[in-house]
Amino acid sequence: PQHLVISGIYELPIGPGKPFLTHAGAVGKVVGGWQFGWILNYASGTPVGIGASNQLDLFGGGNRPNVVSGVNPEINRSNFNPAVDPMYNISAFSQPPDFTFGNAAKYLSNLHDWPAYNEDLSMIKRTRIRESVNVEFRFEAFNAFNRVHFAGGNTSYSPSNPAFGLTGGQPNLPQLCQVSAKINF
Repeated sequence: PQHLVISGIYELPIGPGKPFLTHAGAVGKVVGGWQFGWILNYASGTPVGIGASNQLDLFGGGNRPNVVSGVNPEINRSNFNPAVDPMYNISAFSQPPDFTFGNAAKYLSNLHDWPAYNEDLSMIKRTRIRESVNVEFRFEAFNAFNRVHFAGGNTSYSPSNPAFGLTGGQPNLPQLCQVSAKINF
């Protein structure tokens, strides 16, 4: 339901033509032209839709389970172990009788997948060679703090499905860094 993206770039105020360390020549080429960039991406968990075994025989369409009254489908995730713990309270659902619709909503507003946090950072150094030519060196770190984003849980409810609620892996990449150089003219 919430998604925040913040991006920016900051050029350090040092080097020729800047307020600090305005030395020309070799010193100016070393200390000037530094920039830092960032893209910060934060998203809350999305609402989850639970499906049930198809007992309706309506053109192959899906069904939904019944929600057990008074039982919270969300579990306490403070000591969550993704290898063995289900993401959802299994006892909050029941199989609807054959040939009937389940009473669960398409998406449950009180049941969410994992939030996702990501920070991409960059450091750029531009050195002017001539008026219209410069060399650019970049260091970029994607998922800079190596945050794990767990995949959503298995949403196919069935009393005989042992995988119901178990997470299916990691949809984001681990920290990746790259270094590059280019000539702009």
